[in-house]
Amino acid sequence: MLSIGAAAALLLLATASRATPPASDPVVFCYDPARDIVQETMARDCNGRIIDAEEAAAIRARLARERAQRLRALNGDEQPSPQGRVRGEIGTAFA
Repeated sequence: MLSIGAAAALLLLATASRATPPASDPVVFCYDPARDIVQETMARDCNGRIIDAEEAAAIRARLARERAQRLRALNGDEQPSPQGRVRGEIGTAFA
């Protein structure tokens, strides 16, 4: 029979071994084109395309530029694109 201390040590070792990813499943940059995001994730959990660090940086830079452009447009610092423009007419509507 194990003492409480020995049992706790075994439990700690078992938990630590599960928390450590195996060397065969590395952390990678994963680009998900459906959501247009780049994540660092385990290779087995990638729901898109595994990319290198250079491509991940380029995609993240593009996303940051697009986000900044949308924020400037919302703040009135820049005219929004014609596709995003809403006609400003006065009227009433009933559904």
